[in-house]
Amino acid sequence: MPPLPNSHMFKMSHLKKKISLESYYSAADILKKLEELTGLVYLQDDNNPVIGFLPKNYLIIQNNQNFLFTKTDLNKYKFSSHVENILDFTQFQSQELKNSDREKISFKGGYIGFIGYDFSAHQFINNQSHKQPSLFIGSYYSFIKKINNEWYFFSDENNAFEIFNYLSALLNKPSSKLQKNNFKLEQNIHPRWSKNTYLTAFHKIQEYIKAGDCYQINLTQEFKANFTGSLLNKADELWNLTNAPYSGYLKLTEFELLSCSPELFIEFNVDKQIKTRPIKGTMPRYENKEQDLLSKQTLKNSKKDQAENVMIVDLLRNDLSIYANTGSVKTTKLFEIESFNQVHHMVSEITA
Repeated sequence: MPPLPNSHMFKMSHLKKKISLESYYSAADILKKLEELTGLVYLQDDNNPVIGFLPKNYLIIQNNQNFLFTKTDLNKYKFSSHVENILDFTQFQSQELKNSDREKISFKGGYIGFIGYDFSAHQFINNQSHKQPSLFIGSYYSFIKKINNEWYFFSDENNAFEIFNYLSALLNKPSSKLQKNNFKLEQNIHPRWSKNTYLTAFHKIQEYIKAGDCYQINLTQEFKANFTGSLLNKADELWNLTNAPYSGYLKLTEFELLSCSPELFIEFNVDKQIKTRPIKGTMPRYENKEQDLLSKQTLKNSKKDQAENVMIVDLLRNDLSIYANTGSVKTTKLFEIESFNQVHHMVSEITA
């Protein structure tokens, strides 16, 4: 999955209220309390955490069909219509942010969602291999944000006080049995393809590259396993283990998406500047300082990883140049090594 999703900003926040929560509550603890809310979503957003819920409307694409749902009551939705074009759903009149908002650009209400790799593939082939959404976009006018270690409720909806009271009641309820169920795998994780099937596909790609049909293909497959318990009961452990700046969570009825991405795909700010930070190249961390430094240095000097990284840099520079002002595309960082809890990554940065 690509990194959990981007947001688009609206001018809002007519109601802002502090939420009474125990100081030890993590984002996962709050999400477990709010799991009954439609469109529940969490973004770490590079240490600007936000939890959205009860979108005014949302679009789901599944099996090549578009479904638009509109909120009719506090936590009730109805199917509204089919949407021919995603842009028809995301159209809105842009408004200038206040000067005070420019100081710290973070989520202020708007679109949150995800676009899966399958969504792109389904534009060209009719292969319905998954019974799950390939795209979700919701328009969020109510959300909570963590500011200076305290959570605040923001809303621009007419029934903002009703939503706040509903939210407070859920947060003050005793934990449910589901919230206490430990996450447990019932079987070993297994791949969709056998090793021979994967190797066959790999060798075909090598031939495509040699023939000049392409220069890069993202060859991936899914891994499956049945489990019991609540996925959110594993979230804290995963997020604490990785400390990923772009981690996230999304729940749509039975579908859940849990992310621990370290990578910023693309960022737009109020001054119409674009930034992307591709990651290509990874080495493990070690407790032994000398071994850890050697691992980092090995990655820094790796010609293979540099070649893969610069290929993505060139690709993104080309893509940005289509939309950016002529001459504004710059590679501000190249082959820099950034260290996370478990791995070292080779990171570059392009702006426009």
